[in-house]
Amino acid sequence: MVDPCPVKMCLCAGISFKALKAEKIESVDDARERFGCAQGCGMCEVYIEMMLESGKTEFPILRAHQF
Repeated sequence: MVDPCPVKMCLCAGISFKALKAEKIESVDDARERFGCAQGCGMCEVYIEMMLESGKTEFPILRAHQF
């Protein structure tokens, strides 16, 4: 079975969204400054924003028009 929510971490920084949530980050800038997120490919930025808004830590793969 295919995982419907395979996006679980910032690959460039090597940290899961679950860990970022546990660290109580307050913004994408906070994640960037403290953990180096959104500084490589930048793909995690929208997922971190979604995590902050929803509290979820696992997401479906977004399509380009959803960014």
